[in-house]
Order: sequence, then structure tokens, then C-alpha cells
Amino acid sequence: MKKAHDFVRINQLIKDMYINRELLIPTGFRDIDRMLNGGLVPSSINVIAGRPGMGTTSFALSIVCNVARLTRKAIVYFSLDMLNKAITARLISAQSDVSIKGILRSRLQKDCWYNVRDTVEEISKMEIFIFDRIMKVSDMTEICKGVTDLGLIIIDPFQNIISSDYYDNYSNSRKIINEIEIMARLLEVPVIITSKIPRECEMRNDRRPLLSDFENSPYKLLESHSDVFMLLFREYYYNNNEDIPPHLMECIIAKNRIGNCGTTMLYWDCESLSIRDFDRYTKS
Repeated sequence: MKKAHDFVRINQLIKDMYINRELLIPTGFRDIDRMLNGGLVPSSINVIAGRPGMGTTSFALSIVCNVARLTRKAIVYFSLDMLNKAITARLISAQSDVSIKGILRSRLQKDCWYNVRDTVEEISKMEIFIFDRIMKVSDMTEICKGVTDLGLIIIDPFQNIISSDYYDNYSNSRKIINEIEIMARLLEVPVIITSKIPRECEMRNDRRPLLSDFENSPYKLLESHSDVFMLLFREYYYNNNEDIPPHLMECIIAKNRIGNCGTTMLYWDCESLSIRDFDRYTKS
């Protein structure tokens, strides 16, 4: 039987609800923040999923810089798939709108170098911490405990998190997700997790991903435990004809416990790997 102090009065919950609205972390994407009623909720689990080549890492990195710029809070990025030097190069490329190939090869026009220089100066002042060592969630938690004024945690991708307690993927996924939920609640910050989508969606005529694509996947618990689930899709990747805008990216908010579901359009630049609000970028 629960004790009296286990219950919370409704007036306190209402008060906390309005206080917590001020703690929302904006993604920096206008339409997405509108659908999220202002931004990511503290202690929430937010998933960005896509097939290879859809831009999940690019989208996550765009949110990193947006959050750092808008909130001045610290962001911890666990890169479990790419080295920190590659992540840094992608951050600079996306924020400067300069080709990633040009940056890596050091072959840039003079005006591009000026953009890169200014971007490096700006990013250097941001509280962004990148860890490229594959680790367990418990290790991530200990690292984040030592970060002052933490605002956001990003794990990229979910499939590379270490868990050696079970031999089957389903049990591993359940343990990892439970640990991430505990970490998010302990640190009281939103957590973004990127994930690969099962290849079943590519067997359909319409390759747009669906939440049901995770139904027979060992990572199905990722969907059921998430507060927000976003699916990325670029039709031009599969069908690059002149009728399809090459820069169009769809962000499908398929699950949202705090707002509406729907599709928002984003602008994708394949040269710099940058992502912006679609209409704002095309009008500038």
C-alpha cells in the first residue's frame, strides 16, 4: 500500500507544469518546436530515426548547435559511430555552409575560408562536449554528472551502446532503454537518441518510414518508451528525378506525447550536410 507522501496534490502538479515550460529546450527548428509546444521536455526520451543516408547524424548535430546558440547551455554528444574529429568537421561544415569535402581537403576559396574561420570562432565558444568512445549508459551518466549547466544529451546511434548482460538483442534493448530513462530523470535534461530504421520500409513502393517498421525489430521498445519519435525521409535519395526537390527533407513526427503529430519540411544541403527550416532558407 502506498504511503501518503507517495502522492502529489494536483495543485502542485499544475504549478510544476507551468514552471517546467520555461525549461523546455528548443530544437531551433520553427515548425518542429511548434509541434512540440515549445521544445524538448526535461527528462524526456526523443528519438530521431532514419535509414542510412537520410541525415540522422546531420539533424542531431544541427540541433546541437541550435541548442547551444539559443540556450547557452552545455550539450554532451556521445558519438558511438564516428570519431570526434569527423563530427567536428561536420559541425563546422554545416554551420558555415561550406562543403565538407572542401574542408577535409583544405581546398577552399578565400571567402569560404572566412566563413570557416568565423564558424570555428563561434563554435569554440559553445559548451559542446563530444565523446567518441563506445560505452555503457552508466559511463555516460557519470560523465554527464560532471558537466555544469547541462541542457541536452545526444546518443548517436542507439544500436552501438554497449550492454553485455544479455545475449539477445531484445533483452539488451530493454536494459539500455531503462538505463537511459533513469539517466534522463536523474539529470533532468532531455535525451535525444538516433536510431537506424529496419530495412523493411525499403521493400514498399512508398519508402517513407512508419512506426510499424519497428514492430518486428529488437529495437521496438525504443518506440514504446519514447516521448517523441521522429522519422527522417528524403525521397530524392531513392528517386532523383527533376520532379522531386533535391533539397527537401521530411521530418515525420510519428509520436508525440506533448503535442501534435505530423510532417514538417526541412532544407537539406548535401554539400555542407546542413539542415535548416525549409521556407526560411529558400527565401534567404
